[in-house]
Amino acid sequence: MKVNGKTVRATRIQGTKIRLVIVPAQPAETLKALKPIVPNLTDTRDVVELALTSTVTAHGNSAVSEWLRCPTAHALRTQGIYGKVSPDWSQIGTLVHSGLAIEGMAALTGIDAQWQDMFDSPAIRQRYSIENIAESNRLLRAYETEYDLEICAGYGSEYKLIAIEHFLSSDHFGTEPYTARVDTLLQHRPTSALVVVDTKTRASMPRIPDAELAAKLVTRPQFLGLAFLIRETFGQLPIVMVNFISKTAIPNFRRVPFAIAPQLVDAWAENHAAALVVKQAMTGKSKSLPVYKNFNECAPDIGTPCWAFGWCHGDDKTRAEEYNCPSKQVQKKRKQEKANHAGQEHDTKARRS
Repeated sequence: MKVNGKTVRATRIQGTKIRLVIVPAQPAETLKALKPIVPNLTDTRDVVELALTSTVTAHGNSAVSEWLRCPTAHALRTQGIYGKVSPDWSQIGTLVHSGLAIEGMAALTGIDAQWQDMFDSPAIRQRYSIENIAESNRLLRAYETEYDLEICAGYGSEYKLIAIEHFLSSDHFGTEPYTARVDTLLQHRPTSALVVVDTKTRASMPRIPDAELAAKLVTRPQFLGLAFLIRETFGQLPIVMVNFISKTAIPNFRRVPFAIAPQLVDAWAENHAAALVVKQAMTGKSKSLPVYKNFNECAPDIGTPCWAFGWCHGDDKTRAEEYNCPSKQVQKKRKQEKANHAGQEHDTKARRS
């Protein structure tokens, strides 16, 4: 919005108050001179290891979405409780994502690395099923046929590669940072516009026109949050391009670009700020609101049960077999240390008497 001719954003929290802050403009010549953000990697092994690293950030959209769905599930995760086995349906998308990250990192660093290299990693064979490894291999081969990975990692000569799997963070909201990891950040050479690419692997391709699909995608908090972080970092809202890959018998590919209006990003930021006020009331020092459980999300009619279903509704055996709980190990260690300390104090007093 404009106030006295200046661009402002009404989102920064001061305690529970929200005030206006001026958005700094980024000169066009600065963006034209934007240099690639090259990760500090030395060989193919480094590239593969980084590409296989989890892209989920502690204060990003996934964490925020989980907290909004069910504060109890989010609280369990922040305590270090999580399922031992990742959902099978997510493995293919993760592998495809990692393969494309390898191609991007190779293009940025000049290291001789290809997506096929990740299948030589022992970690792949330990974490993923043979069926999912084979399926991701099939999809990546088809993707390589569709797009020339030699030219800007498959995005063409009109783009410049700026960053791959780049971590972004902003302390704009005060109470906690907002974070994300960008799959791919490009710059459109003719216009200097920034383009954020997010790859989505789906069972089938959306069956609606690009314009209708973009009208839905533009409201997703993941993309609004990414746009917010790009604006905070570079001073410019990006174009978002969703890179769809379908797992059909003959794989299909589709790229849907769309712009996000500043007013929509501002509205998301104000909504996020308001949600943090409620979260602070639950988890902050005052704890004026209880951490509630949303039973609507435990086992919905459509979709999969909550990852914490077995923890919340199962028995001790289920919790022990299906979940990791580092916090319990820490508590056990602290309890043992406390007992040892108490024993030492008792021995000291006994010797004195």
